[in-house]
Amino acid sequence: MISDTCADIVYVEDDPLAGRLLEEVCRSSGTAMRVRTVHSRDAAVEAVAHEEPDLVLVSVEFGGAGGPSVLKDIHEKVDITSAPVVLFGNAENVVDISGAYESGADAYVQKPSNFSGLLNTVEQLVAPAQRTKQLYPHGTHAQPVRERA
Repeated sequence: MISDTCADIVYVEDDPLAGRLLEEVCRSSGTAMRVRTVHSRDAAVEAVAHEEPDLVLVSVEFGGAGGPSVLKDIHEKVDITSAPVVLFGNAENVVDISGAYESGADAYVQKPSNFSGLLNTVEQLVAPAQRTKQLYPHGTHAQPVRERA
């Protein structure tokens, strides 16, 4: 676990500018949120398994609409039960949104078009995790998936 006092977010995003934008919006807002952006499938699995984030945001457009497949990888390799896993994207059609849930997402959220909307969305997503940290300060986070016999 990175921190007991702030919400830790792993953002799976292959666009470095979008990753820096979310990191900077959270940092400059003065809120108790820390964002770590990862740019590869392997780094996403590693970050979720070892950093025990409070929220995992996966860009739907990751690698050209590959966000759902990255999410499937995360679920296959890490038993993540306490942090919401959210596909975060620009997709507006029902097929893309239903595909998000089929891949194991807890929610699908459209990327807001302005800074305050982005911050508000992220704050709403991490609020349950922050309450869980207060109730269970020693954690209830992700565990590596055990091989089945």
